[in-house]
Amino acid sequence: MVHPKLCEHISAINDLKKARAYECEECVKTGSKWVHLRTCQSCGVTLCCDSSPNKHASAHFHETGHPVIQSAEPGETWVWCYLDEIYVRNLQGSSLPFSFYPEIGEQSQALLSTKITIFQYLLPYMNIFSYMFQGRYIPIIKI
Repeated sequence: MVHPKLCEHISAINDLKKARAYECEECVKTGSKWVHLRTCQSCGVTLCCDSSPNKHASAHFHETGHPVIQSAEPGETWVWCYLDEIYVRNLQGSSLPFSFYPEIGEQSQALLSTKITIFQYLLPYMNIFSYMFQGRYIPIIKI
């Protein structure tokens, strides 16, 4: 079953594949440098990111069609689906797929919507107060 906030590729992951070594397997062959590392969740190969000169992880996706990578950086637990362009981070660290949450979830979206609605409601009043007091600071005294 596909989680409602995830693509089918991320939902299909049962166990996250971890990097076998902290190195880009292709850069090591050519003596190149890398910036960050990503691990393919289809085959487990660890390759360099798009900030690296060779961009081996993206090239691997284009060559193989393997859609999901995970950061191989220490302390990072996010995944990215190239096909659906979905970034998801693992906030709880428990078993998949329910520990994954999209970057903006339903609660965050509802809170943001509420803040925007309140601001839109108060904006006309803020303009009236600004006009009434001509921008001067009016202290509010609590009794």
